[in-house]
Amino acid sequence: MGWWSALASHEGVKVNPKAQLLLSWEPPGLGMFKLNLDGSRRAASGCIRAGGVIRGANGNWICGFAVNLGKGQILEAELWGLYFGFHLACDKGISNLLNY
Repeated sequence: MGWWSALASHEGVKVNPKAQLLLSWEPPGLGMFKLNLDGSRRAASGCIRAGGVIRGANGNWICGFAVNLGKGQILEAELWGLYFGFHLACDKGISNLLNY
């Protein structure tokens, strides 16, 4: 059972875990850049990592990062991802940045 099923059944909502969900990347507007990032945690070892990319309005890859962060919690990995992503944008002189 995935976390979405556990959460939904806890709230009294039934979820079909086999339902197809279509996701796609949406480019930012002209003159804008988009930061996409993610953090992860390996349950067995507690090791956390973060990575991200900055892309331009036409989807072109501008720069990216990947970092091992040692041991920690998933929230720490996500927050470090934000930190490194914003730091990278600043280093590249990118101020018109979206993150969602």
